[in-house]
Amino acid sequence: MTDSETALVRALAAMCEQYLDGDDEGFDHQCISAREMAAQQLARMGLILRTARGGKWTEAGRKLLES
Repeated sequence: MTDSETALVRALAAMCEQYLDGDDEGFDHQCISAREMAAQQLARMGLILRTARGGKWTEAGRKLLES
């Protein structure tokens, strides 16, 4: 990824972490399409593991959030 792409993905991940309801077990996109699309993109990049209504951060996802 380019630096610009990395910055965009980091911003998307940070927004999901802040605004999607969740806990240590994962987060819930509440079947809202924009939230679902965000979760889908993060899963495609290996940053979350999808669940029925959301996802759980992978180690790579946690590292991105901490960077």
